[in-house]
Amino acid sequence: MAQDVSTESSVNESVTSPVARVAVTGDVTVDWNIARTRSLVGGGTAWTAEDSVETYPGPGGAAILARLIGEVGAAVTADCGLNVEVSGPSVDLDSISPGDSAYHHAFDRRLLW
Repeated sequence: MAQDVSTESSVNESVTSPVARVAVTGDVTVDWNIARTRSLVGGGTAWTAEDSVETYPGPGGAAILARLIGEVGAAVTADCGLNVEVSGPSVDLDSISPGDSAYHHAFDRRLLW
């Protein structure tokens, strides 16, 4: 959920520019995309011993919302000159595994591709 959105002027700059501060809070999840990989040579529609399924993590919940609002804020800053500061949770995806109990996990088999 986005909270505490305020606009104020920066006093320390010679030219005052408005600053919008956005704090994103909420539950952090890790969304796991499940992908079926297979050999292209001789591959058919049936599952074979050469096929495998791999998982790829992505931020979810409040972490993906903070990332999205940060991207929008950067665009607003570039296009309109309004400084947008976004703070919120993030996930270190390099050090996480599907069995990590520190995060809630979301698996969606509809994402099998």
